[in-house]
Amino acid sequence: MTGEESTGRTELLNGFQIYFELRGSREPLLLLHGFSGSSQNWTDAATKALEGFQLIVPDLRGHGRSGILTAPFRHQDAASDVAALLEHLGISSCKGLGISGGGNILLHVATRRPGLMTAMVLVSSTPYFPAQARPIMRRYADDLSVPSGTSCARLIRTETPKSMPSFRAPKPSRKAMTT
Repeated sequence: MTGEESTGRTELLNGFQIYFELRGSREPLLLLHGFSGSSQNWTDAATKALEGFQLIVPDLRGHGRSGILTAPFRHQDAASDVAALLEHLGISSCKGLGISGGGNILLHVATRRPGLMTAMVLVSSTPYFPAQARPIMRRYADDLSVPSGTSCARLIRTETPKSMPSFRAPKPSRKAMTT
């Protein structure tokens, strides 16, 4: 976000330097970029339709202008940062829009802090990484080549609690397939 009304600053939240921008003063709307993105993904043109909101646009830990990661990136840690940011800003509830990993983070926020998110739009997000995908995602983190000193998230760690239900669609019954 690059407009005149935009204000960006960095605050220490959960032991991390988190950069964020604010624009507007109406109903709060949290915009979360995807993994390896930044607040700059939300350009003026992309946010023009959202002028009726106070836009809260952070760089997630290890991304953009936020602090450099020293441990694996975990969605639940980023969700704690987002909740701390909203608390720091005095926001007790808001709406959220998250793309990819940003949507996954919104899901973590909503499940860990009921009532904080009043509505969410999740774009290309998944509430669950199936067992087959986890080894691939771990290899992806090992294969990322990021120049040292950059703040792009180098490591990703995907963990699914054993209590996480599967969100697979039920198999159609044989009877349904023959009628």
